Amino acid sequence: MRQYWVCLLLGCCLFAASEVLAQPLLISPPPAEELVHQQYMPYPQPEPVKILLFNSSPERLLVKLIPLRETVKPQQFAIEPQVRIQVELERDGGGILEQVYHIRRYGFPTQEERNRISQPPQPLYRIVVAVDRVTYSYRDPNQISAVEEFDLRSPSLLGSWLLPAGKALRNGITLDLTREALARQGY
Repeated sequence: MRQYWVCLLLGCCLFAASEVLAQPLLISPPPAEELVHQQYMPYPQPEPVKILLFNSSPERLLVKLIPLRETVKPQQFAIEPQVRIQVELERDGGGILEQVYHIRRYGFPTQEERNRISQPPQPLYRIVVAVDRVTYSYRDPNQISAVEEFDLRSPSLLGSWLLPAGKALRNGITLDLTREALARQGY
């Protein structure tokens, strides 16, 4: 009797499985997303900061502050040894990026989905520091040449880095350019 029930049960399962497989299997395509609108809404901009750029080296430094936004012109400075100069810099406050998508799913009406993504403050400046060095000297040991003695100077790159973003760039800090550039080179 037990074998009869096992055979009957097994037969029903096989019959049910064949019925399911006989019907066509509908596979819907994956949802299609289309970005229809994107808007950046900035947070309030922090107050500008004043920082001191300090040349601790025995040589003159050539400094260039390169803004990462195209609306501001680069600033250039020649800083003599042991001199500090003050510069005023803008800061970024971050913001929210809002994106609107239309999502189409097979058999359903188009849906609108909004994503709001918080954006952290971005760096606004790259600083490039070079040493103004004598790279070639002409000296006439016999003092008989018609050419006068001279020195050719040219910049020698010390380092380049991004200034901190947002409130990480604090008002009143002193930036030792030589030490900072050498530390970023791994010396």
